[in-house]
Order: sequence, then structure tokens, then C-alpha cells
Amino acid sequence: MACKIYWLVLDYVSDSLYILDEGRRMIEVISLRTKHKALIYRFAEEEIPISFCVVPEYGRLLVAVSERDYNNEIHIDSIGLDGSDKRHLLMNNILGPNVRLRYSSEMDIVYIADEGHAVIDFIHPEGTGRENFREIITTVASLAVSDTHVFWTDRHTQRLYWADVHKTGQIIRRMELSIFPNDTFLHLQITSPPANRKNPLTKHACFQNPSPCSHLCVQIPHPIPQDLDMGYKCLCPAGLLRMNDTCVSIKTCQHNEFYCHRSNDCFLAAKKCDGERDCKFGEDEENCPVPTFKYLGCSPGKKFCNNICIGVNEVCKNNSKKAPVSCSSTQYKCASSFKCVDKHTICDGKVDCPDGSDETPEACDAVPCSEADFKCTSGACVPNSWRCDKTEDCVDGSDEVGCEFKTCELGNFQCGDESCIPLAKRCDRNYDCIDLSDEDQCDLPELAVDIPLPCQQWEFSCEHNSSICLPLTARCNGKVDCPGGTDEVGCDFHCAPLGLYPCKQELMCVTRQQMCNGRNDCADGSDETIEACEKANKTFELKVSAYPVTACSNGFLCGNGQCVEWDQVCDGKHHCDDHTDENNLCAVPCHTSTCTRFCRQTPRGPQCVCPHGYTKVGETCTDIDECKEDVCSHVCHNMDGSYRCSCYYGYALRSDTHSCKSIYGGGSVLYTRGNTVWSMSSEFKHRMEYTHGDKDFSDLDYDYRNDKLYLSISTPGQLLEINGTTQGVTGNDIVNMGTPIMISYDWISEVLLFVDATPGASYIKACTYKRKACANLQRLPSNSRVTSLVVDPGNHLMFYCISQSQDSIIRSASLSGRNVTDLATGGNCSGLAVDSFARKLYVMGPGALVEIDYDGKNVVTIHKNNPQIEAPYKPTIFEDHIYYLDNFRLKRCLRYNNFECEVFRNLTAVSYIIRQGSVQRDDVVDRCRDAPCSNVCVTEATSAAVCVCQDGTLSSDGSCLLLKYKELPLFNGKATQAYRNNYITNVIVIVIVILLSGYGLVFLHHYYIRWQKNRSNYAQ
Repeated sequence: MACKIYWLVLDYVSDSLYILDEGRRMIEVISLRTKHKALIYRFAEEEIPISFCVVPEYGRLLVAVSERDYNNEIHIDSIGLDGSDKRHLLMNNILGPNVRLRYSSEMDIVYIADEGHAVIDFIHPEGTGRENFREIITTVASLAVSDTHVFWTDRHTQRLYWADVHKTGQIIRRMELSIFPNDTFLHLQITSPPANRKNPLTKHACFQNPSPCSHLCVQIPHPIPQDLDMGYKCLCPAGLLRMNDTCVSIKTCQHNEFYCHRSNDCFLAAKKCDGERDCKFGEDEENCPVPTFKYLGCSPGKKFCNNICIGVNEVCKNNSKKAPVSCSSTQYKCASSFKCVDKHTICDGKVDCPDGSDETPEACDAVPCSEADFKCTSGACVPNSWRCDKTEDCVDGSDEVGCEFKTCELGNFQCGDESCIPLAKRCDRNYDCIDLSDEDQCDLPELAVDIPLPCQQWEFSCEHNSSICLPLTARCNGKVDCPGGTDEVGCDFHCAPLGLYPCKQELMCVTRQQMCNGRNDCADGSDETIEACEKANKTFELKVSAYPVTACSNGFLCGNGQCVEWDQVCDGKHHCDDHTDENNLCAVPCHTSTCTRFCRQTPRGPQCVCPHGYTKVGETCTDIDECKEDVCSHVCHNMDGSYRCSCYYGYALRSDTHSCKSIYGGGSVLYTRGNTVWSMSSEFKHRMEYTHGDKDFSDLDYDYRNDKLYLSISTPGQLLEINGTTQGVTGNDIVNMGTPIMISYDWISEVLLFVDATPGASYIKACTYKRKACANLQRLPSNSRVTSLVVDPGNHLMFYCISQSQDSIIRSASLSGRNVTDLATGGNCSGLAVDSFARKLYVMGPGALVEIDYDGKNVVTIHKNNPQIEAPYKPTIFEDHIYYLDNFRLKRCLRYNNFECEVFRNLTAVSYIIRQGSVQRDDVVDRCRDAPCSNVCVTEATSAAVCVCQDGTLSSDGSCLLLKYKELPLFNGKATQAYRNNYITNVIVIVIVILLSGYGLVFLHHYYIRWQKNRSNYAQ
């Protein structure tokens, strides 16, 4: 996931800089003294952090978070500066999507700029006393607070706004910063003098120099006023282990040694669970198998029960409601529950076991990783292939520590192959990197033009310069703000001479008595604002913001429409202005209610409450099926009140617990360019792998198990099998089999399927290099063309698109060409991809991505008219994405959540495949291995091996009829020897038989004539 650092805030107590990275969804801290960095908090996959502020006086930070799984609702959480004690602070009345937070230490309040509600509010750092500070009509790009004023900037203009913190009312001032372009993001930062020595926080341990910690010292949450015993916590960078207050390197053990995780020491693995403590803290004797006791019988009057003897009249109670669970070697068994979780998910900062045992120090310290796994410093296990792949898979990033990566000097851009070019050549519309990565994601228009930014509906656009957006209050205010004074054109100033007051947005006057009287006499309500009351010399009655019930779904809706947090209800204090949050019904106990989950005391009596993951139906809480919302990349398991994601065979769950990653490492992309084959590694390094003759390749595929590359050349019609992909290595070729335009490989039966586009004789055919034979699988309609062909060896099916006139027909068939089924018709199909595990087919065309079940049911349109899908070709599923070629770019669409599509890499290619172990399943048995067949053997959907002859007929005994020589495909320039020899032998035998028969007939004829002649002579 890309890095998007939006906010950096300083904690002056520890002299540390806190960083909010929205892209990686984490908060990190950097010590400005030691320059070391550590992870503070990693958000869940469904949480998107928006903004945050540090509150040093409490040892905490406040962060605005958007919950993707709950309709993108925004709430504000409080987290300790050490990443501990996260709790919800505000759950209601935040619309967003842009929210900004800033803390004022002088006033001990936190300002909240909510762009959706067009307000700046403030609350106490502990979440109480929310009040409105200003109503705004601009966007809020950045927010800053000094001891006297609140400042903010607008995203669409170059203006600075501010308001006095000590003055009530809606007075807002502004300043033009015309030296900046309109589209400039203006970030505000308030400076402050060093902390006064009288400040009690200067006594904090982290404030002292030297620090008690070797690398990073941070505050832990504490109350205010601060005492002299405020605590601290030492943090370590990724890859280091904290021992007391010092960070040390993790000791490397030999293959026959066991690592003591708390002691940071090694001992012989044979000594584990031997009854003696070898680790300093006894880790080697933890999680040992429970010894079993042999039943020797109980004394008279006793009986055996759960490994003990009890009275014969006592009831033997079963200790468990379920049978013991046996977990696999790749799973972890929860301590006090009957559940297994993936080992890759333990110690990842998120609780997966119902009892939370997967995140306890005991589990993180003692659970061993297999030899194929790398143990993170946090205690989690990840595949060794994920180590040093430039992606942080451990929650603490320790899998990328100590890796050597080439970097370019300052002022240079690093290409995908790690070469360096001057930074000035980045996005200059000229390709300087061999992989074209210097022009990736530039998205520059063809001509450099100034695009005027549209104004919001609550803003006024200047006539002569539409890029200038003004608050509506700037219209007809007697001051020229637009070029040419167009903001004051058409304004009538006829009210003042008559002793009347003008409405702001209409040509209407009202009397002094009509102002601030509680009724809107001006249609825009400007006669009831604070400014109007000041003009009329009346006291303005602060109106309470009324919210609909849907906007207060997580709070208590007062009788006057005000919304307050539930922890402010029935607490003995009035928070609703109409006092409806407190009455005698608050004392009614909850036991009188009949709730299925939770009960809450309210001013309206006891109320049934459903926790997250449930919805209220009457007085019952019903489980929400989160899996319907495509929250998982591969497999979603709905659970009571929650859900759990898992991955298909060959993949493992990432630390975000939603997406999946191949256990075989990064892999590479093979692609054709003219008569050459190139590879692009996971580090985006490009290398030419193979070249052949002077004819262009039309398609390619790959056998990962046997490291064989397959290529097709349409003209003059040739199929190539390359043993390995090393330059100069030759393999086998096939000619005299038609005009192959696209190929798809069955890596289980080792059969290459291809489309023969010979005019008037189009077929889907199959060839096997192992048996040196080919077969016609299916005759294609003469008035059509195949636009895509894909094989699913795991389910023994093939799918293809046939284009006829303006429509496409999507068909499925068995690998022998039988059982042809039309799955869908219509649209423009240019590419097919198969999800072999889920048995789903993905269909792509210009602007479209559609999902279909293998039986043609459950058609779901994922994308329609998507500009990122222009001319998609050869889509392939890998990990969490569907990859496809599109106008010399390799693009990809996410397979879950929002299904977002993006450009992955520039790739000047005609065709491509992903060379990676997880793409080709190896959990399917090859039924053709021992099957008798003299031609092409494939596996049917019934998992039975069938033998297909050259003409497409099926052989029941594995033998096929002999063919003429000219009909035989040529392997390496020769016909199949068995076919040719058999054919010649049969011809010779037939000729000999005919000759012998002829000689026999002649001899008999001659003998008969002589016999007749002799008989005649004898008669005479």
C-alpha cells in the first residue's frame, strides 16, 4: 500500500514527531534526538485515519477515523501516545469526509473542523462539552490554533481565514495570499516557545536529557493535573527487541536450536519440554504437551472422571461442550476455546481468538514458527519468501530490517531496474528508464492549460475569474472582492436610507423589530444571525443544531433534536438543552428488560442495545452478514457478530486480515515484444529472456512446475516449447497444425490448447509435446472469431468468447470439447479470467468488468463505463487483483471492497503472463499420468481421463485410427514416428496382400485352364 503522509505533529515532552500515514493506515513516531522510528498504532483494514492531533498534557492523541464497514461513518478516538488504551470519544454528529483536529493547550480544548456540517466545534480532550465555535462556508484544507486565534485555509482559494477564540458570534476574517496559485494546498503550522520550566511536564522522564530509553521514549496516558510519577514507555525500531529500557539485536539461532523469546538466547531444541528450565525465563517449558495419565482404577466407592476419581454417586460433568479441536501445523489453537486461527494472524495486534490468547505475551513469545517461516519481532510468523520483498508484512516491519536495497542519491529518480536518472527527467514526457517507470502515474494532459476550479454550491464565483471562489457573505457586502467589482453588481443599497435593514442574499428590507425575533423574515434567514442581532441590539438566542434520527444513530437524540453521546446520558448532569437526557426513568434497572444482548438505562426507560455486527429487529439482535459486502479478498466466513477472512491454497493472509499474498514470493511478469520475450521482476527490473527468428509472437503461456515457456507464431503457424527461459536455449516446435492466434496451457495434464484461426477451418485444438500428438477439440462457426480463450485445469474446463456481428457469446466446455454451454450473450468480450477456487468467471470488455458463476448464474456487474478499462486483454487473477493489458499498460482491479482499478506499470507488450507458483494450482491430481492414450489425454469435469484422437473422436481403449502423412503435425520438422511407421507398414502389408492375391488368382486361373485342357485331351 502506498505511503500517504498527511499529518505530522510534535510532542514537545518527548521531543518526538508523530506521523499519520493514511496510505499504510498507521501512526509512527520519530525521536528527534536519536532519529529512530517506531510503530505506534496500526489501524484495522476497515479503518481509514483522516486527521489527528497530539495532546501532550494527557499523554494521548485524538484521531478521526472513517469506518468503511459501517457506511463510512466517522468517529473520533483517543489513543495513548504509546499506542495503548484506544477508546471511542465521539461517535455522532461528524459528517466529513474532511475532518481536521487541533489542540489548544492554553484553553485545554480540541477544535474539530467538520467540512460536511460546515462547522468548527470544540470539545474537552476527554470528549465532553462539545460546543460550536464557528459556522463556515468554505472548505478546510488545514487548521491551526494559537493562544488567541483559530486559523484555517480553503482548498479552492489562496485565502487564509481566522477567528478570535475569545469572541463569540460568527465574525470571521480573511486574507488574500495571492502569491500562491488557486490549486495550492496551504498547510498551516503554529510555532510556540520552549516549555516553561514551571510546567509540570518538564519533570517527565522523557523530557530529560539523557533519556531513560536507548532509542525512543514516549509518554503513556496520564490524567491532568500531572503528578511527578507520570509513566513512560521505551519503544524499539523494527527488528530490535526491548530488554528493560534498552533495545538489543535479536540473537540468531542455529537450525538445531530453540530461541528464547523473552530471554533473547538460544539452546538446543532437543531440550525443549524436558522438565528443566533452560531459558532464563522458562520459555522452553511453555506450551508443552499435557502428560496423559494411565487409568489404574479407582478405589471402591469411586469412579474415574476427567483424569480423577470421584464419588460413585457424583455426576461426572463433561469439561467441554465440544470435542477437542485438532489444529494443523499452520494454525494456532486458542487457549480456552475450540477454535484454530492461522499462525500468520497471531501477534499481529488484532484479536482473532475469542479469548484473546493469540495476542498474549505468552503466545507471542513461545509459539514457534516453521522452517518455512520468518518470525517477526512481534512474535508473528510470515513465509520466508516475504522477507526483504520491500513490503512490510510483519506488523512491526521487522521482515524488512537488515535488507540491502540499492538507492539513488538525492536529486535522482530510481527506475524499476534500480538504475538512476536525474529527478528533472521524471514526468517530462520522455521515456528515460528502460521500463518506462519515469513516466508512470504522471497523468499529465497533452497540453499544459490552466483548468479553472469550480466553486462549491455555497460559494460565489467571480464573473471575470471563475477560479476565485468567495463566501456568499461577500456578495453585496459593500466591498469589492471580485475583479471589476462583479460581486457588488446588481446590489440595491436602498434599505439604509429608509432606516431598514437589508437581507443579505435578496433585494428585501426588514424592520428592526423583525430582526432577531425568532422568525425568518428574510428568505435566507439573515435577519436571525448573530450579526443581525448585534445590529438590532438584541441578545441572540443560540439555536441548537437539530439532527435527523439517522445522523444520531450512535447517540441519544434529545427532544429538541440535539444529539449527545451516550456516556453523557443518565449521568446526573444535563447535556441536552431541553434536559431530556435526565429524568426519573434513568433509575429504572435493566433487569426488568428482556433484551437478547445488552440493556442500557435511558430517560425513556431501559433500552435494548445491539453491539457492532448486529442489527436490531424489534427487541432482538440479528447477526449482520458482512460477507455480502465483499470485505475479503478470497474467502469470507460470517461469524456471530463478526466475520473472518481466509485465503485459497498457495496464499496466506496479510497482517491487515483481509487481503492475501502468495507464499511463493513475488514472482515476475513474462511478456512478448515483437520476436522477443522479456521479464519484469517484482522489483520492476526488466530483462530479455528469449528471442526467436524474425517473426512476432502472438501469445505466450508458461508451465511453472516444469519451467517451460510456450509461444505461438500466427504466421507461418508455429508453436514453441522452450525448456527454461534462458537466452539461447532451444526446445521443441510444432508446425502443420494451423494458424495459432491465442494459447492457454493445462499445466496438470501438460496439454497446450490454442485457437486455430485458419479461414474456413477454425478450431479449438490441443497439442501435447510429451506424447507428440495433436487433436481437434471443437469446430468453430465460420462467421465468428474467438476473442479470448482461458483454461481452468483445476476444474477441467475451458472458457472462450466468440464474437459474432456486434455481440459476444461466452461459452464453457470440457477440455475434450464436449458439453458446450452458452453462459452469457451480449456486450463486447475481450478477455476472460477464471477463479478456480470460487468457480467464478470474470469477463472484461471496454469499460466493463462482470462476474459470472461457472454455471452462468449470479451475473454481477462490477464496473460499467470505467475509464481505467479501455481495451482490456488477457486478464489474470493473482493475489487480490485482476491484472490485464490495456493500451501498453499493465493495469489491475481490486477483487474486493471498492474494486478500484489502477495503472500498475507501463508495459509495451503484445501479451503477458504472471510467472508465479500460486497462479497455477498444484493441489489437483493428474488423471492422465497413468491413463492409456496414443494421442492427447485430457481430464473431464468428472475427473475421468479421456483420450482424444486427431479428428476429435474419443477412444475407449486409448488407441486412435491412423492418418495420412499430410494430416500429421510436425514436431521439430518430423511427423510422429509411430504414426508414419504404422501407416507405411499398413500400406506395404496391404500391397503385399493384394499382390499375393493377384498371383494366387492368376495361378488358379492358369491351373484351371490347364486342367480343363488336360481333361479334354483325356476325354478324346
